[in-house]
Amino acid sequence: MSADASPLNPQPDVPGEMRRLAETLIGRIETRPDTTARRRGVKRDARAVFKAAAPVVDDYVVRMRALDNDTTEVNFRHDGELGDRQAAMAMRRIEGHVTALLIRRSKVLGWRTDRRGGEGRDILVAMLDHLLGEIRAWLESVLEVLDKPLPSPLRQAMAHGSEDLRSFVLAYFEKPPQIDELDAWTNRYRLEPSDGAAKRARPPRPTAPLRLRDDSAHNASSSASFRR
Repeated sequence: MSADASPLNPQPDVPGEMRRLAETLIGRIETRPDTTARRRGVKRDARAVFKAAAPVVDDYVVRMRALDNDTTEVNFRHDGELGDRQAAMAMRRIEGHVTALLIRRSKVLGWRTDRRGGEGRDILVAMLDHLLGEIRAWLESVLEVLDKPLPSPLRQAMAHGSEDLRSFVLAYFEKPPQIDELDAWTNRYRLEPSDGAAKRARPPRPTAPLRLRDDSAHNASSSASFRR
């Protein structure tokens, strides 16, 4: 037991809490609505969707960085030594990221658009689903580690307190393929005004493609970086 643990301030049951959270989050990810949401608000054309897509992509990158860090911290120890509390806090932060991504997905799915704008909206929804799918795979690996019994020699070493036993739960995050799809969608329509508006408008300026900001999100257990 670590130095800050006491009968009034016990160490958390990290494996138990991780199991409960992992099972809950997997269920929430699995039950996200896959059918067309009831779309509300002003109808957005391709240009409006492109403008609204930028903060979605930016938030995606921020979430990926945070998830990369938090999944690294969820390297919990079976012997209850220092590190359990940090792992439990990181798991709760991951719960917050999943909640935020599901809310973001629901809002984007609910955008009311024309046909061209709808293509961009659907690409953004698929991009969010990509990250949610990676999180789900990681959560499933957490449950697999928790369900896997320790080999007998390790259990004996743990009982004697002679080993620092960690179970590393690998996280694999990749650059979402939908980023390239957004660029292709932008180039395909060039986000020009409608025919009627084009007669009254100045020639549109070239529109820069959506790209992930300069950063790499990876940890010691990650399989890829996120560079453009």
